[in-house]
Amino acid sequence: MSISTMKNTIIFVADLFSEDLIGGAELTTEALIEASPFEIKKIRSQQLTIEHVKEYYSNYWVFGNWSGLNSEMIGIIANNLNYSILEY
Repeated sequence: MSISTMKNTIIFVADLFSEDLIGGAELTTEALIEASPFEIKKIRSQQLTIEHVKEYYSNYWVFGNWSGLNSEMIGIIANNLNYSILEY
């Protein structure tokens, strides 16, 4: 799926965002979010559910620090979503 055929929302998934903790990873993620020309949806990794995947399936996903992610979600994400992983 090309970016032009996806909805104009980018889904960011991370353990924490800058409103939760002022750290290097959170500030880097926030800089990317602020620079995005697209609508943004933030989901904390420990709150990510299959319902989110279904609702935002056609959007582009960006995963930051995600140690809180339910391990059962990894296969669902890998097999069904168009995504990038940020490494800090």
